[in-house]
Amino acid sequence: MNEAARRIELLRKLMRRKRLEAWVVPSADPHNSEYVAPRWQRRAFITGFDGSAGTAVIGADWAGLWTDSRYFLQAERQLAGSGIVLHRLGVKDVPDWPEYLAGRLAAGCRVGLNPEVVTERQWKKLAEQFAKKKIKLVPSADLVDAVWPDRPEPPEEPVISHPLKWAGESTRSKLERLRK
Repeated sequence: MNEAARRIELLRKLMRRKRLEAWVVPSADPHNSEYVAPRWQRRAFITGFDGSAGTAVIGADWAGLWTDSRYFLQAERQLAGSGIVLHRLGVKDVPDWPEYLAGRLAAGCRVGLNPEVVTERQWKKLAEQFAKKKIKLVPSADLVDAVWPDRPEPPEEPVISHPLKWAGESTRSKLERLRK
């Protein structure tokens, strides 16, 4: 059993305690950043695949990774021995992970996801898609964090304000909009 497989087994124990049939691990952080800082590279930690794009889904007795053609070869190498199946996005007849889950899981199943790493729009779309199959999307603190003992600290770089020409709107205007 390689390191990814061992970590997945620890995650599955937590999933059973929370009565979850699947746990979703996107390549995302709470800031919706294009490049995710090491602290939030949960998908890389749990699977061993460190490409910049992909979503892992861990089931009770299966696991999958969805990524695009830029990473097929890298994913094959890095997933070897983990038991994680590579799903090649963009290849004919390969469903994306929400479609796959909707087809694989039975009515009444529960899918866990950290709501801090998806947008509100993404959450609503997933919840609606799963509801059609009577599958519940369950918000939870990230279970991967509980099996990641040496998780990196948050970045400490200074916050910078983008010039108006790049931001498109002043900080004051954005804050006023938020307060309404």
